[in-house]
Amino acid sequence: MKKKLNILIMTMAIVSICSIGVAMAQPNISESTVQTSHDISRLAKEGVKLKKTIDNPTITQAQAIDLASKYAQGYAQEAKQIIAEYHLLSNDKLTLFSDSAKEKNPKLKIDGKLNDTPVYIVTFKGITKKGHVSSIKQKVPVNHEYNLVIDANSGEVLYGFSYR
Repeated sequence: MKKKLNILIMTMAIVSICSIGVAMAQPNISESTVQTSHDISRLAKEGVKLKKTIDNPTITQAQAIDLASKYAQGYAQEAKQIIAEYHLLSNDKLTLFSDSAKEKNPKLKIDGKLNDTPVYIVTFKGITKKGHVSSIKQKVPVNHEYNLVIDANSGEVLYGFSYR
């Protein structure tokens, strides 16, 4: 199961990175007031919308970091800093999730996508991750952050992405 989830996350990362610059979505201005270290405009191009929330998640920030660090041990060891942000996340473009994630989140199972889903975005900063290109003429990007999106109620890893 973990191998399937790893393949799923890697596939989503490749799709996400390859589509950067192709999508023309504009950020939702009302969402831009969310306090985040992420680039709201860049995330919006990938279909990601963040909202702030005052709800209390089931898992703590420390637990989310621990789960992400166990899942991405290499990045956790290499990272100069690991941070976690709690948000409501929506993404209409992403519809592939593990069976385990769907079983533990009934709304995700019904909707098939993230719709104001409470998540932690755990960011591994100071890493070196080669990106992917969609043509042989493009220079291979090197990212210095890797992000894992963790369901804040179930603790399931939903997907990972890099963009800077």
